[in-house]
Amino acid sequence: MAINEIKRHRKILTLKREQLCYKDDYGSIIEDRWFKEIQRFIKTRIHPRLTKKNLVDLLPSIKKQLVKHIHIIVEQTNLEKKQNVNNVNYLKPLEYEAFCANLLQQIGWDAKVTNASGDQGADVIAYKNNKTLILQCKLYTKPVGNKAVQEVLSAKEFYHADYAAVVSNASYTVSARQLAGSVQVALLHHELLQQFAKKLSLKTKSKSI
Repeated sequence: MAINEIKRHRKILTLKREQLCYKDDYGSIIEDRWFKEIQRFIKTRIHPRLTKKNLVDLLPSIKKQLVKHIHIIVEQTNLEKKQNVNNVNYLKPLEYEAFCANLLQQIGWDAKVTNASGDQGADVIAYKNNKTLILQCKLYTKPVGNKAVQEVLSAKEFYHADYAAVVSNASYTVSARQLAGSVQVALLHHELLQQFAKKLSLKTKSKSI
C-alpha cells in the first residue's frame, strides 16, 4: 500500500527532488530540503493510509525502507525521463510559450502568447473568472535564475495581474526560489502548470460566490 502511494506520486516526487537539491559553492550536493520533503510526504500521504488500516504502529519499523524506496523510484523515474526525451526539448522558445498557453486553454483559461517585443516580461497572458495570470516561459538546459522572477514580477505590475508564475522544463536556482517566495511568484515545471491553474480557478470561483 505504501509503495503504491509512492509510485502514484512518483512524478511530483521527482520534480521536488530536482527543485530542492542544489550544489553549494564548494560543489557539494545539498539535500537537506529534499530529505525534509520526504518526511513530509510520509507524514501526509502514507501515515493517514496506515492509520485507516490500523497499521500505523508499523511505520517506525518500515520508515527506513520507505525512504529507500522513494529514492529508488525517483531514480527510476529520472532515468525514464532521460531515456524518453520529452517533446518540449524539440521546441523553440516561442513554440514553448505556445505550448504553455495551450496547457491553460485545455482547462478553460483564455490564454494567449504576447508579442515578442513590448511584452514587458510577459510571455503568456491568461484570463479566467475575472482574474489575470502572467507567465514567463523558460525553455532551458540549466536552472532558471533570478532574472526570470524579476521579469514576470515586472509584467505582473505592468498588466495589473492577479497572479504570476515562471514556467520551465528545468529546475530553479536557490536564489530564484528565495526571491519568488518573497514576492509571491510561483515557480513551476510545465507538468504542474495545469494543476496550479486549476487551484487558482477554484480560489477565484469561491471568492466570487
